[in-house]
Amino acid sequence: MNIIFLAAGKGSRLSKLNLKNKCLINIKKKTLIERLLKNTSDSKIKNIFLVTGHNHVNLKKKLNNHPEVNFIYNRYYQSRDMLYSLVLGLKQSNDDTIISYTDILYKKNLISRILKFDRKKIFIPVLTSWKKIWKIRKKIHKDDAEDIRIKKLNSQLLEIGGKADSKTIAQYMGIIFIPKSKKKFVINEALKSKYKKTQITQFLNYLCKKEKIVTLKTKSFWYEFDDIEDFNGYNKNYN
Repeated sequence: MNIIFLAAGKGSRLSKLNLKNKCLINIKKKTLIERLLKNTSDSKIKNIFLVTGHNHVNLKKKLNNHPEVNFIYNRYYQSRDMLYSLVLGLKQSNDDTIISYTDILYKKNLISRILKFDRKKIFIPVLTSWKKIWKIRKKIHKDDAEDIRIKKLNSQLLEIGGKADSKTIAQYMGIIFIPKSKKKFVINEALKSKYKKTQITQFLNYLCKKEKIVTLKTKSFWYEFDDIEDFNGYNKNYN
């Protein structure tokens, strides 16, 4: 099992914290990326890849005490969307792979659940306790949350990316599992979908029409740092 962390973006909405990289938010004296890396310790994850872009030299310097990290530089981070970083990372991975955003925080137990889940299929963890988190983040459900439609019988993803409504039962968590057997398929489909300008949720919506994607429902701890209000909300409720 490998893991790819996507950290090429600017994180401009957190500029008040004077960050050069969004994943360098300090959470109890440890950066967000360091906490995510800690989740992989004592697990069966063999290789850790970090796709960088904005201020990549600074990020590499901050993680110089983490020799286990393999850095991949996305030179087109300013003009291409996050899906391009996913493709760059996936090309370097030769095993089952977890893809993870780096503006989110979760605990090791989520990684453990992923490792125990059906590893023959593409799947995404989805947060069923999302309304509680949106309240802490002071987000308006209809404006900030994305809709997910899931088939009740087998938890298959049917649709993702529209506006959330009263029927929305979960939220995408910024984590994807891709088995080794599906790696080439995912890369090829990304190339077909104009991946240079496609967001990952748009791609998942496209991909679930081509291939069965399963959802792993969870109430595990999860939090997203999208702007300064998220940072303040976390410190108020969890620190």
